Amino acid sequence: MSFAKADVIKEAVAQNMRQDSSWYREHDTIGTINHRTAQDRLTIGELERERTLQAEIIKRKDRLKNTIIYLFCGIILFALTSMILIISYIRKRGKTIHHEQMEKIAMLRMQNLRNRMSPHFFFNALALLSTAVEDPKRAGVNLASLSLLLRKSIENIDQMAIPIEEELNMVKAYIDLQLQIIPESFDFDIEIEEGINMQWLVLAMMIQIPVENAIKHGLMPLEGERKLTISIAEKAKDLIITIKDNGIGFTASSGRSTGTGTGLNTLLQTISLLNQRNRNKINFTIGESKSSNGEKEGVVVTISIPDKFSFD
Repeated sequence: MSFAKADVIKEAVAQNMRQDSSWYREHDTIGTINHRTAQDRLTIGELERERTLQAEIIKRKDRLKNTIIYLFCGIILFALTSMILIISYIRKRGKTIHHEQMEKIAMLRMQNLRNRMSPHFFFNALALLSTAVEDPKRAGVNLASLSLLLRKSIENIDQMAIPIEEELNMVKAYIDLQLQIIPESFDFDIEIEEGINMQWLVLAMMIQIPVENAIKHGLMPLEGERKLTISIAEKAKDLIITIKDNGIGFTASSGRSTGTGTGLNTLLQTISLLNQRNRNKINFTIGESKSSNGEKEGVVVTISIPDKFSFD
């Protein structure tokens, strides 16, 4: 009996141990599941936070991108507006400057006309005609020269530039009269390179004014042989005009001049205004010429006029 009871007790203890073991396993499994669930919840939370952070980063990038685009568009708009305003101002200013230049050129043109129709010169010419009554041929030549100067001066009142052929004809007429007026004569020569286009435009009085100065300030005070030469040539598509005299030169004439230099100043101002409106410029230089032995001998004026220079 005692053994049987002992077996029963053992069986009961074993069964309890098995039940306890099963309970521990169940609770261990539940704990594991709960731990995993907590980890999963933690992982999900981290993913949610990361997703939110990524979304916020994307939003910030989009805002920054839009800001840069708006800023760039603003800069472009500002630049275009500024450019339009600047161009408008430049055009307006250009028109104003052009108008001012045209007014100055008109004034200079009238000054040129007054210079060409110098009362002193014409009074001398008329006096010359009166003294030549006894010589009809000579009087006729002088009258023709004077008539040419008067007629062309009136015809060219509204002309800024004239063909070089016309300018040379007026210079010849002027010199013909001067040779009769001044006490001492001088040799005069015009050298024209073959093939020169005689319709090439030059400023009115561009040649006559330097010729007048050469006669008045260079040749008239000179004792001995006097010579004046005008050369017309073409170089690199530029018209080259050279007026050369063998007079007393700059140094000797500086203290003897009684003129105001208005004609030359007017001419240089006109050239300066026209050069501002042309890419290729007129060059006007005055220098002392030298003889073959290197000594100073008179004055040489060199004028270079580009092809298709605009006088408008």
